[in-house]
Order: sequence, then structure tokens, then C-alpha cells
Amino acid sequence: MKNCFSLKLGLLLLLGMFFYGCDGQEKKKKAISPDEVLEKTQEALELSKKFFLQEKEAFEKKAHERLEKLREKIERLKKTAINAEEGIEEIQNHLEQLDKREKELKEKLDGIQNQISLDELQKGFDDAMKKLEDFQHHADKKPNEIK
Repeated sequence: MKNCFSLKLGLLLLLGMFFYGCDGQEKKKKAISPDEVLEKTQEALELSKKFFLQEKEAFEKKAHERLEKLREKIERLKKTAINAEEGIEEIQNHLEQLDKREKELKEKLDGIQNQISLDELQKGFDDAMKKLEDFQHHADKKPNEIK
């Protein structure tokens, strides 16, 4: 639409120059020959063609620039996605290793709990109770000795 308007404006300017001359002074009216009309029309057509080609080249240049910027953005996004994928895979590997270690520790703990027999547990409890009773007995004697 902008190009169409510019083209029309260019044609109007050319027609204005044709009727009034380039210096802006009104020429004396004289008969215009068909050859002059043909020549001026060809000049206008050439100028219009040059103008159109310039506009087309400018549009193509801008379009290529925009496409190149879009291509760069796409490439950056691809790299970001690849890095994110690698990061996710790394995190998943760490989580799997943590799960594996947790299971190993749980198995060791279960093994330790199963290794202690009831007799060992009772003996350990009895030993701890005897030490506690001895300590209490010792503690009871000290206040009597102070008197």
C-alpha cells in the first residue's frame, strides 16, 4: 500500500514537471507532438521502474535481515534446549545415584538390625542397667559421706 502511494506520487510529480517544466515557471502553451508525449511517457515509465526496483531491493534486504535474525534466535533456542536437556539428564543421573545409595544404606541398616540377636540385646540392656544402678548407688553414698 505504501509502495502504491509512493508510485502514484512519483507519477504525479513527473506529470507536473511535464506540464509546468522543471524550473517551476509556466511555459507558454504550445502544441505537444505525439513524439514528445511518447518520450515523456517513456521517461516516466523508466523512472517508475527504477523507483519500483529500489523499493523492491530495500524490501528484500529488510526481509533477509529479519530472516537472518530469526535464524539466529532459533539457533540460540536450540542450544539452550540442548543445554537444558543435558542438565536434566545430569540431574536425573544424580537422583538415580542417590536412590541407589539410599537403598544400599537401608539394606546395611536392616542387616545390622537383623544381626543383633535377642540375647545380645538383653545382655546389652542388662549391662547398661547395671552401670546405671551402680552409678545411682554411688551417688546415694556420697551425700551420706558428707554428713
